[in-house]
Amino acid sequence: MTKKEEKALYDKEYYAKNKDKYKEHYEKNKEKKLKRDSDRYYKNKESILKRQRLYRKQNYNSKITKARIEKWLKKNPIKYKCYKKFRKALAQNIIKKRNSCEICYNSPTECHHEDYNKPLEIIELCIRCHRFLHRKYKPTHLNS
Repeated sequence: MTKKEEKALYDKEYYAKNKDKYKEHYEKNKEKKLKRDSDRYYKNKESILKRQRLYRKQNYNSKITKARIEKWLKKNPIKYKCYKKFRKALAQNIIKKRNSCEICYNSPTECHHEDYNKPLEIIELCIRCHRFLHRKYKPTHLNS
């Protein structure tokens, strides 16, 4: 067994013994960690996005990715139907995107649906506001 494997085994055992301590520490420092992670993301955004694009390009046609997409589609048929109706309306110019966040006016934006049964009723939010909304309010009608 190499030193690296020994260290990994020790860390795993130590964590198992002190799980409560780790959870307590996480809860105590949750906001600080979220802010640090967010700051780190925005500081290194370009390199992170470049890495993600490269990964998707290399792995998009893999069987694993296709299986994951199929699984999501089966699990979220209402979301997918809503998405298709929205994209069709957008393509036919039935609705127009504002391209600025309705909360902080930043761009680019993502579309947020409060109710998937109303696909054309959207809220345009920047990535940060959209993530915050999902963290703060977890609607009960969401499938995932």
